[in-house]
Amino acid sequence: MSWRNYPTPSLNALLPVQEANRAITKFGLYKFALEAFSEFSRDPTIPREAIGSMARLMGEFGIVDRAAVANAPTEAFYDNSYVDEIKQSGFLRKLWK
Repeated sequence: MSWRNYPTPSLNALLPVQEANRAITKFGLYKFALEAFSEFSRDPTIPREAIGSMARLMGEFGIVDRAAVANAPTEAFYDNSYVDEIKQSGFLRKLWK
C-alpha cells in the first residue's frame, strides 16, 4: 500500500480521496513534507525570523494584540536553549550518523 492511499486529514476533509491523491501528487506535497521533516529533524532549531513573521501575522489577523507583539522582542516568543544543549551534547550528531 502506498502513501497515496492515505491523504492528509485536512485534504481528506475537503476533497474525495481520489482528488486528494491527485492534489498530493500534482503539488508534490509528499516530497515537500519529507524534505521539510528531514531538515527539521536534523536541526530542530527554530529560526528567529520564522517566529518574528508568525508573531507579526498573528497580530495582523487579530489573534494576538498587535501592539503587544510590536513592543515585545522576538526572543520573548521562543527559546532554543534546550535545542542548543542537545546539539552541544553531540546527541543529534550521533543520531544522524
